Amino acid sequence: MSEGGLAPNPPGRRSFLPDWKNFVTGATSGAVSRTLTNPLERLKILRQLGISDYKGKGLFKSLGWMWTSEGFYGFFKGNGINVVRIAPFVAFQFYFYELFKRVFFPQEETNVYAIKFVCGGLSGIVTSTLTYPLDFLRTFMAIQTSVHKTEKVVEAKPSMVKSFVKVVRSDGFFGLYKGWLMSMCGIAPYLAIKLSCFDWLATRYMPNKKSKLFDVANLSIGGLAGSIAATITYPTDVIRRKMQLRGLDPSVPNYKGIVDCIIKMYQAEGMKSYYNGLIANYLKVIPSSALMFGVNERMKKWFRML
Repeated sequence: MSEGGLAPNPPGRRSFLPDWKNFVTGATSGAVSRTLTNPLERLKILRQLGISDYKGKGLFKSLGWMWTSEGFYGFFKGNGINVVRIAPFVAFQFYFYELFKRVFFPQEETNVYAIKFVCGGLSGIVTSTLTYPLDFLRTFMAIQTSVHKTEKVVEAKPSMVKSFVKVVRSDGFFGLYKGWLMSMCGIAPYLAIKLSCFDWLATRYMPNKKSKLFDVANLSIGGLAGSIAATITYPTDVIRRKMQLRGLDPSVPNYKGIVDCIIKMYQAEGMKSYYNGLIANYLKVIPSSALMFGVNERMKKWFRML
């Protein structure tokens, strides 16, 4: 089996470009994993930002309130743009990860964990920059609840187009890149850790592709890799959301910058403020990461890329 489930170049093929099928497997695995975990993804964002509707409510009460106030639609609010964003995001993520490994480092050296880490970080920066406006709009749409309404957040059932127009009218096109720097500080190490952990663990512990435990192993290793990455980088995700929505919503102060955001969050709630929504994030990121890697590796096996 190839390293970490990556497909080797066929004999006689001298190409630094990954197989185009990486786009198909990545896009499909991303769409499936995020759709199934969208209710927890949305709850995580609402808890991170301290939206008043969800303050003081536990996990199950929060999900119950989401259902009571918004119905089934509330669980999947923002999922359309989430899928539109995550499908190319995961496709680019896997594609560029393999691309950087092939271009910058000799194939025989890719067992070195440090190399996997660097390639994962580079993949994260390129991928996030390409898809950042979609991530921003997803966040903007997700915080709009049936009760929480302001002059800038007024739609009970917001659309991608309306949200885009509102943000651009309010802050111009580059308003779609609010929080970009903080996002890079978080996504680069997050993907570096997640991709390299999965690759490293798969290289050592993945059973043969013909084994009955192949899918179970991929799901388990994928979930573990995601939980490790999320635990280490979670505070940067919270700060990123705050920076994205500063000035757009009264629940989020109009911070002067990243340092001001970090200081004021600490003054308001202490260290706890950096970990709001962590439990909901675990419940989302572990199955999401497991499904993403599991579906991706299963499709590679179907496409005979392994």
